[in-house]
Amino acid sequence: LTHEGAATLARSGLLSLNISNNSIGDLGATALANSRLKTLIASNCDIGNAGSASLSANKTLEKLDLSENENIT
Repeated sequence: LTHEGAATLARSGLLSLNISNNSIGDLGATALANSRLKTLIASNCDIGNAGSASLSANKTLEKLDLSENENIT
């Protein structure tokens, strides 16, 4: 799954998503940050600081797992 697929999922209305082990990167993370997700598991997804910051600003997320994203410092 790429950032384009993540953008499509962001528009789907899902409340919970495990997208682990997909290369969505910062662009995909930013797309998902604009969703209504309550739970996002995005372990090992090539997300960096920009994507992490976007997701952290999402007010609807109650659970966020960004483990194993080595580009987050």
